[in-house]
Amino acid sequence: MNNVFLTGEKQVGKSTLLRRLIQKSGLRPGGVETGFGPWRAEETRRLFLYPYGSPDHGEDAVCARMGPGGKTAYPEVFDRRGAALVRAALADPAVDVVVLDELGFLEKDALEFRSAVLEALRSPKPVWGVLRLGGGCWGDMDLGRIVTVTIRNRDRLAEAAFPGEWE
Repeated sequence: MNNVFLTGEKQVGKSTLLRRLIQKSGLRPGGVETGFGPWRAEETRRLFLYPYGSPDHGEDAVCARMGPGGKTAYPEVFDRRGAALVRAALADPAVDVVVLDELGFLEKDALEFRSAVLEALRSPKPVWGVLRLGGGCWGDMDLGRIVTVTIRNRDRLAEAAFPGEWE
C-alpha cells in the first residue's frame, strides 16, 4: 500500500509539506482540497471543497460554516462535489497520485464521499493526504501509513522525494 497521510497540530504545515512533496516527486496530482481562502481569520468563516490545486470560493463549494455558534457541515457538498472529484482522479490516466487534503470529522455523514475515499484507498494509485489529528471519523480505518508532522520534523520530512523514503 502506497497510501500516506500526514497528521499533526493545526497550522504545523501539513498541507504545505504535502504540496512540497508532490512538487518534488514529479507525480501528477488529482483529488480534493479544502481551504478557508482569504477569510481564515474571520470569526464566521466558510470552508471550501475544490479540486486539488484549483481553489474555488464559490457558494457551491462551501462544505462547512464555522463561527461562534459552532460548526455546520454540508455532507451533500462532500457527496456531490467531493465524491465526483475523487472518482475523476481515479479514472484519469494522467493522474499519478490521488490527493485528499484534508480528511476529518466534517464528512462523517457524507456516505458517498466516504465510499469514494475507500475506492481510492483500495485502488492501485497511491493516495497522499492530510488527516485531522485524532483521525476524525476516519480514525478506525486502515488508511495506510500515518506520519505525524511537527515543527521539529517537518523540514526533515520535506527533504524526501517520496514519503516512502521516511524512516
